[in-house]
Amino acid sequence: MKLWLLLCLLPLSVFAQEFKVLTWNTFLIPPPWNMSKQNERAEIMKDLLPEMGHDVMFFQEAFYDRERNKLIKSLKKTHPHVAVPKKGKKLKHIQDSGLFVVSK
Repeated sequence: MKLWLLLCLLPLSVFAQEFKVLTWNTFLIPPPWNMSKQNERAEIMKDLLPEMGHDVMFFQEAFYDRERNKLIKSLKKTHPHVAVPKKGKKLKHIQDSGLFVVSK
C-alpha cells in the first residue's frame, strides 16, 4: 500500500531549480557629492550585469538618477521587470530611496 501511494504521489513532486539572486550596494551618489568615479563604475556595471545570469537583482544606494537609468536600460532585455520606489513627500524632488529591483 505504501509503495502504491508513493508511486501515485511521485509525479506530483517538484524538482528543485537554481534561483540566483544578487544584491549590490552601487554607491551611485549624485553631484556634487560624487567624488568616487560613479560614471566609470556605472559603465562597468552596465557591461557586466546582463552577463551575470541572476534571476533577481537588488540594488542599494543608486541615488544618481542618470546612472541608475543607464543600468536599468542595459538590463531591460534580460530583466524586463523593474521596481523603483517613488520619491517621498518630505524629500520630494530632492532625493529618492536609492533602491531598485530588476527581475527576469
